[in-house]
Amino acid sequence: MPSFLVHGKFFNIYKNIKKLSKQRYIFVENWITYFDFFKCLSKHLFSNRLNRNEKKFEKFFSLDCSLLIISDFNSKIDFYSELQSILKIKFIKKLRKQDLKVIKTISRFENQSIDRSWFFGFRNFFPKTKNLGFQGFLYYPQLVNQSPTFFENKAKVIPDLILVPNNSILKHRKEFFSKINLKIGPSFKNYDFKRNQKNKKIYSFTFALCGIYSLDKNILLWLVYLLQRNKKVKVVVKAHPILPIQKLTGFIPKDLLSRITFSNDSVKKLLNKTRFLISSGPTSIIFESLHYGCKLLYLNLDPNDYFIYKKKLIKKNN
Repeated sequence: MPSFLVHGKFFNIYKNIKKLSKQRYIFVENWITYFDFFKCLSKHLFSNRLNRNEKKFEKFFSLDCSLLIISDFNSKIDFYSELQSILKIKFIKKLRKQDLKVIKTISRFENQSIDRSWFFGFRNFFPKTKNLGFQGFLYYPQLVNQSPTFFENKAKVIPDLILVPNNSILKHRKEFFSKINLKIGPSFKNYDFKRNQKNKKIYSFTFALCGIYSLDKNILLWLVYLLQRNKKVKVVVKAHPILPIQKLTGFIPKDLLSRITFSNDSVKKLLNKTRFLISSGPTSIIFESLHYGCKLLYLNLDPNDYFIYKKKLIKKNN
């Protein structure tokens, strides 16, 4: 059951859906009627709100977090994710009613609300099904949600087994739940080390953004500082898919834009041409750059960035 990242190239998305629909794929949307959609939509928009004066939750290490929980529950800031989560559970219920036998499910697992709804649905409505969650990324201290807790397992919102790319991640994933079921899985990426080391590096400096607005803003301000003090430098900027570069270019003076190339190349193609990769924050490109023979300049713009270095996940000579 494929998912599609929504972007400006709508025709390409439509073309891919039409192509895949002729193969052995099931689309969630084919099982969700308009009535189901509007029912979930209205339930979400007009659901009962929690009253801050009535509801009290169990204290967390002697701290009363009731107001924080109620505020988060009543907020509609994550409307899209919440609606998609409800629709996924609705879809899984419909699968159950069809009396289909589901042997195994595999899903990319970042432990966000949409991921949790997937495993909550299958672990409750298909209790005999084996659920695998794939984590093809490494350690990012900013994203503590990637390491599940005992309580999440008890609530059945995480997979039965989590696949991670290598041994270095095992201890980090067990940080909050020592008995979590982990296994080394494939990375789904092929690296030709000899060929990557011999590529001609035609870009001296490539700035890779991480998709977090505050961090990307600081990366670009750092870039502006550099360009204003060295009139000869030209750079490449690679935006993150979840944050369009148009939302960030306002931080760059117009007279500097001629010395910046905004790249749409794939990560593999871009890193093959890059000599120095400059980045910060939780993005996999910092580790991928080392596979492609790049030197890494990792800006310490976030307090969590220090832990990447402290955990010795990147060698000093890189």
